[in-house]
Amino acid sequence: MVVTPLALRGINDAPSHIRTAQTGVEFAKALTEAMTSSPTDADPHWASRRRERFRETLLSVFEKIGDAT
Repeated sequence: MVVTPLALRGINDAPSHIRTAQTGVEFAKALTEAMTSSPTDADPHWASRRRERFRETLLSVFEKIGDAT
């Protein structure tokens, strides 16, 4: 997967198979490399773990808001 730095804003634990590219030329090069390599280090559960952490954080905030009222 190839993304821009903006796409990874706030994500500090992105899997190693995610590549970043700043310019169009870098993006094209990274896409070409990604298409010709196999993602042996891909983590199929990363997104679900991240989603669960986000959900838990939201629930915690909602509980604190509820306690404050």
